Amino acid sequence: MEETDHLRHRSDMKQIYACQKETIECVCGDEIEKHGYVGQP
Repeated sequence: MEETDHLRHRSDMKQIYACQKETIECVCGDEIEKHGYVGQP
């Protein structure tokens, strides 16, 4: 876990982590739309 935290703060990795967040939000949004989920679980 410490290694992951260390990598997350490196300048070259920040852009990758920013893209991951966008990708996860996009995937979750697609699943919500496809399966008709409403509100918070």
